[in-house]
Amino acid sequence: MNLIILNFLKDMDFVLKIFFFLFIISFVRKRITHNTFALILISLSTVILIFFYWPIFGTMFFIYILLTIGVTHVLVDFFFVSMDKSPEEMVGGDKGASDQGSDPHSGKEVMEKQQNIQRAQKFRPFR
Repeated sequence: MNLIILNFLKDMDFVLKIFFFLFIISFVRKRITHNTFALILISLSTVILIFFYWPIFGTMFFIYILLTIGVTHVLVDFFFVSMDKSPEEMVGGDKGASDQGSDPHSGKEVMEKQQNIQRAQKFRPFR
């Protein structure tokens, strides 16, 4: 049983190294043009960071992945769950007894929506 778990962890470490290698490539390609200097920098950083200092950078990369996935997951959940709700509706309270018979949209909100619609109609994507 222990051998299976250790082999699984070795495989996950290998997968993490592949993702880190792809991260290095994308990082260098975004900041340096596609030339021989970029290839030299990719190969040097791969050898140094993955083969010599992997315990340090592997741990940092794993924590970085967990944080970015966690933060983006929370943000996506928050924005999809609370799309068309006001803060009072999300908490569960109502807007008050005086607003029950009146129009829920103020004049300013209606004007902003009309302006947004006009801006969207002016926008024509390239065809």
